[in-house]
Amino acid sequence: MAAGWEPLLAPLIEAEEPGYGGLSGVVVDRVGGVVFVHLSDLGVYRSSDGGDTWEKAAETALRGRTETPGCWAINPTGTDATMVSALVYGAPIAVSRDGGATFRHLGEESKHIDWCAVDWGDLESGLVLALKH
Repeated sequence: MAAGWEPLLAPLIEAEEPGYGGLSGVVVDRVGGVVFVHLSDLGVYRSSDGGDTWEKAAETALRGRTETPGCWAINPTGTDATMVSALVYGAPIAVSRDGGATFRHLGEESKHIDWCAVDWGDLESGLVLALKH
């Protein structure tokens, strides 16, 4: 059998039954090797074993969907576990400081965003550039 792509998420998607778009985002923590996926209207799931098993990362679902690339990012400096996600057709931009376990939302003006960029060098400034849908 020739090496090739293998679907890792089909069982998760079938079991969880996400909203429109199904799998709507993938991001990898390059420091810890954890893979995060966003299932439309259900929220964030994580795998620390290369996609063999998945667990819900956050108790609260993130309504809407992401439209990667450019809408979901993990701090690439590895200095903390911050992740930021722009949600199209859902909630305002979501920010997690604990690797996706909890999220808080920015203001209502950050709803319906296609992508966002963060000043990772100065997280305390709160600078987030966003493109409204």
